[in-house]
Amino acid sequence: MASPRRGSQSKGSVGPRKDHRLSGPRAIVTAAASYPAITDIFERLKAAMSTFTIGQMVHHRKFDYRGVVVGVDQAFQGSAEWYDNVARSRPPKDKPWYHVLVHGASHRTYVAERHLEPDVSGEPIKHPEMDDFFDQFRGGVYSNSLWN
Repeated sequence: MASPRRGSQSKGSVGPRKDHRLSGPRAIVTAAASYPAITDIFERLKAAMSTFTIGQMVHHRKFDYRGVVVGVDQAFQGSAEWYDNVARSRPPKDKPWYHVLVHGASHRTYVAERHLEPDVSGEPIKHPEMDDFFDQFRGGVYSNSLWN
């Protein structure tokens, strides 16, 4: 009996299996949407993939200010109007964005990851909302005792 030609699929041949069930990351996202506890865990895992973490001090490369991260979005979560009017350098929307309390000011900013670098000054951040988020400052990182 002659063997099947290269590239053809014969009965019983080994080849890629066509299975239309969800697998990999899509399956995780689908499962997470169904279970609130899994959704919380999934969000924490996504945040762990970011360069910066909540409580970390950062420096804005372009506008030269310091601040502390108080929130992380794995992708841009603002409106198209805000992005068009404020994000003039057009940073990627599919990369992490950070909510930052600005040192010496009373406002927060929403910053694309590519504009941030670690702040290595070791100097505390002064912002009126600091106590709303953190109660400890050790080794240049802010935390909250309720998280432990």
